[in-house]
Amino acid sequence: SLHRLAKDIRKIHASLIEKPSTANNLLCGLKAMFTHAATVGTWTGPNPLIDQATGKRLRPHHIASRTRYLSNAELKRVMEAAAAEVAPWPDFFPLLLLTGVRQGSLKAARWEEFDLEADQPTWLLPTSKNGHPLLLPLMPTAADILRRRQAAAKSEHVFPMKSDPTRPIANVDLAWFRVRKAARVEGCRLHDFRRTNATIATIGGATLQSVGRNLGHRSLSTTQKVYAIADLDNARQAAALVEQQYREATK
Repeated sequence: SLHRLAKDIRKIHASLIEKPSTANNLLCGLKAMFTHAATVGTWTGPNPLIDQATGKRLRPHHIASRTRYLSNAELKRVMEAAAAEVAPWPDFFPLLLLTGVRQGSLKAARWEEFDLEADQPTWLLPTSKNGHPLLLPLMPTAADILRRRQAAAKSEHVFPMKSDPTRPIANVDLAWFRVRKAARVEGCRLHDFRRTNATIATIGGATLQSVGRNLGHRSLSTTQKVYAIADLDNARQAAALVEQQYREATK
């Protein structure tokens, strides 16, 4: 009931301390829900998500954004744990780190997006989070993983669902839970692979511009081909630094 939910909001919000984005989305949704309930007459009390004195949205607990990334020792343990998993996870987690893409982009990847036979392989993501295509350089390790998978592929998806190869895999959370537990890595989320990618490249001397370019922080459109090709060299240097660190961590 709404009364029970209003009573338990603090406890629910506190349970999401490791997921600040989810916690924030929850509060936004609940605020709108109680506002609607009051409008239609199914809730007569004050909105439990609004400070009655200021009219602003309440945050029952302060959940700070994090800058978590994997240390070299943690990265080594994570990759060892991933390698011990069943397919496709020994390929999925290394690619997540080496490319720096969001997990949703890797889950949805199709073979038509890759140019693996070129001297300098690339991955053209149809859309990034900002809605624009992103041309991503692929270092030898990532390209080799993809070529091996492509040679045995029976689906248009790079990571097809086992029960239905016409669809991409949908859930990584259970596999990541096992890997994280086996690697003894606390407080780490899948999105932290992107932060690890960026941190390794930055510490290694890559410019913030090239790191941001690799992570899709600068939008590229199909009409920016000249810029994309020129910028790819700098992006490749940043990706090479990530690959070097990955190799050192998995020796």
